[in-house]
Amino acid sequence: MKRTINENENYLQKALEGNDMADIAAKTGATRMQEDKSIIFSEANAIITAKQKDPWTSNHPHFNRSDPNYQLTRREQVITLRLRTGYIRLKE
Repeated sequence: MKRTINENENYLQKALEGNDMADIAAKTGATRMQEDKSIIFSEANAIITAKQKDPWTSNHPHFNRSDPNYQLTRREQVITLRLRTGYIRLKE
């Protein structure tokens, strides 16, 4: 679906307004007193992973870790996908 010039202008205007709001929020946060709560990387990673896991799991109900495809390496998965979709062909 192609957008008209007016639709593109409206889209860009909204994107810029959102960017301006993000800039204001960042500047406001930078001027406030920051709490001295340092955590190590592994803790931060665990917190972020836990927060992302539940929404992802609910959005992907058919994900099955025991699928044989997941026993392959990433490289093997890519090759298999490309063969299935016809992106690459087997040589005769």
